[in-house]
Amino acid sequence: MVTQQKTMNALWEGRIELDELAAKMRHDGKTEYAQLLEDEAHKLGMVLLQIEGILQDAPEQQATAPGTL
Repeated sequence: MVTQQKTMNALWEGRIELDELAAKMRHDGKTEYAQLLEDEAHKLGMVLLQIEGILQDAPEQQATAPGTL
């Protein structure tokens, strides 16, 4: 479980880095590239939220799944 949390934290940090890079590119006048990075950062964030939801539901499902007692 600790490894999963560390992995999720690293992925969220990567998402933040995409936003930071997009801001730098926008500042440098490269708005098209900045928009692409922002779009990808948003997609990654949405996927990470879905994964977190699955991981939160997983212990409950394992506890109630047939044959797990």
